[in-house]
Amino acid sequence: MMNRLFSILLLAVFLMVLSVSSGYSQKVSGQFIQMDQNKDGSVSLEELQKSYPEMDEKSFKSADTNNDGKISHDEWYNFKDKPRKGQRQGQKSGKGYGQGKRTY
Repeated sequence: MMNRLFSILLLAVFLMVLSVSSGYSQKVSGQFIQMDQNKDGSVSLEELQKSYPEMDEKSFKSADTNNDGKISHDEWYNFKDKPRKGQRQGQKSGKGYGQGKRTY
């Protein structure tokens, strides 16, 4: 009886974690899909600047970690989650991408 109750509780916690992470994945994937205008699975400098005009080539190269001239889904989210100049790890800036000038 106790093992069954523990198993059900463990399953409920797992499903809650899965639900939260799935919602985040859908949100961030949607943002990347919007930037990828030609739907080739990556974002070029031109596509990035259409969504974020303040992003320059230096910022693009910083995000393009494998230097292939395009930003993959994983590269974008690694770049996006990186702390910016004057920002500590885990600190929120209060502004989203595209909402005002930022230093990248």
